[in-house]
Amino acid sequence: MIRHITESDYEYKVFDNSDYEKKYANRKFIKLYLLEPEFIDTGEKFQKIGITHHYNAEKRFDPVVGGDKLYSLLKQPVRVLASAYLPTGIALERERYFHHKYPKKHKIDVKFKGVSECRVLNSEQRLDSIKEIRALHEQYKHTWRKDLQLNTSKGYWDEQKQLA
Repeated sequence: MIRHITESDYEYKVFDNSDYEKKYANRKFIKLYLLEPEFIDTGEKFQKIGITHHYNAEKRFDPVVGGDKLYSLLKQPVRVLASAYLPTGIALERERYFHHKYPKKHKIDVKFKGVSECRVLNSEQRLDSIKEIRALHEQYKHTWRKDLQLNTSKGYWDEQKQLA
């Protein structure tokens, strides 16, 4: 299911983040995550760097919650290697940073929501990504905790508790 990308796989597309970013515009915080899904039938693993409104990043790939039946091809629950709850603008910027830092070199033949953000990282890249995301968590954890204490976005936090 995972194979090296060849020239015939490339399509020239300009990735426009405007619609993607608009869906997070009303949220103060979103989760940046690094997941390691595994195909049930082959045991092949890949890494997914992305963002989600779910407080629990595992729910992003849950076949019921995530809304994509193809997620049922993945061993559940999907393994979360690292995650950080960040201010929305920072999370979006960090996601772009990781996608630029680790260009896509493998193609996953199964199509599902978010497949374009999937990578196959070597052990050094994987460890570096985990460290970077954990450092972001440490750097920004006081921000969202303070927001929670001040209750500045009560409706938002009530929604997050229900999603978790």
